[in-house]
Amino acid sequence: MEEVKEEEKQTKPVKINFFKKIWYSIAKISKYEEMRSQGVGISIKYFFGLIALLCIFIGVVATILQTSLINNAFDIQIQNASPIYYFIIYFLAYFLVISLVYALYIIIISLYMWGITKIIKQNWGFKKSLMNTIYASTLSIIINVIYMVTSYLAKYIITYFDVISVVLIFIYILALVNMEKKAQKNKKQI
Repeated sequence: MEEVKEEEKQTKPVKINFFKKIWYSIAKISKYEEMRSQGVGISIKYFFGLIALLCIFIGVVATILQTSLINNAFDIQIQNASPIYYFIIYFLAYFLVISLVYALYIIIISLYMWGITKIIKQNWGFKKSLMNTIYASTLSIIINVIYMVTSYLAKYIITYFDVISVVLIFIYILALVNMEKKAQKNKKQI
């Protein structure tokens, strides 16, 4: 009876809330397996949820800047355009751009990691590569959004920042590959 309960616990996906996933994606690579157990659909929802959350931040900052710049420049209150209009425009624009750019990064890196894991005989499969890459891109996406806002405010540009953010994804993925390879080696020794 107890053995059946243990098997059910292992096969049943663990529910992890959104903000814990953000924390685990950044600080606890060992939790990727638990997050992967929820499936590809949940990973994709997490990806779009993270981008939506960050685009709300961008939308608020951009709306505040836009409305204060227009009001200061013309010394009038705009009657026709409300701040909600600006927020929706900024949110949608940034959501589309960031989603498309990172979706492309994630697909390319997933294909690359799928091939690499086949070569090193770890064979993740595309789904596992995709989910790992989605979670590994969390810190990169957050840093990139913060950089977008601060570079706009400070008018300072770091030339190869985009390259650095993609390299960060690879660092997470390679650490995960190494960790799983060591775990497989330990299982074989036992």
